[in-house]
Amino acid sequence: MKNLQLSSTHEDTTDLLQRWSEGDVLAGEMALQRLYPELRMTASRHLDNVNLSCQPSDILHDVWLRLLSQRQHDWRNRAHFFALVARMIRRVLADHVKHRMRGKRAHNKAPFEEGSQRSGQADPLDHFLLDQALDQLALVDPIAAKTVELRYFSGLSFDETAAVLELSRATAVRRWRFARAFLYQQLAGADNE
Repeated sequence: MKNLQLSSTHEDTTDLLQRWSEGDVLAGEMALQRLYPELRMTASRHLDNVNLSCQPSDILHDVWLRLLSQRQHDWRNRAHFFALVARMIRRVLADHVKHRMRGKRAHNKAPFEEGSQRSGQADPLDHFLLDQALDQLALVDPIAAKTVELRYFSGLSFDETAAVLELSRATAVRRWRFARAFLYQQLAGADNE
């Protein structure tokens, strides 16, 4: 019964997103309200891994504005919507990191303040380096870069990722493994510089 309800909810959300794509603003508002708790959890999960002084609602506010500023939406389903949101969350976090790093340079502060590393959290510079490494990965293998955005930034399953990218599940897994190895190599190289 629970799977039936989950499937029904996903279908309802997909219907709302498709209606929004067709210009139904009310359907868009309803879809965003329905997806807000999941979007907030996604943003929160990423902020838990990055030492930024903003809240999940700050990230979502920026994502919201970017979503609403788009004139055309063409979402096929919920997973496709989360693919777009993954890219937006990545860009919003990168923008916050860049802003923070620019502010530190402007005030001639050291790039790493005492106590900036909290247990289980990365410095914002780590997210900035990840963003740059993802840009490099996109030049080598755009599908692998999109796989990372969907899995890491949106938290989609392999099945959902495969559906969005129109790949088999096995291919999505292979792209994920390649991407992880590539990013590990890029980030390890950045640490040695």
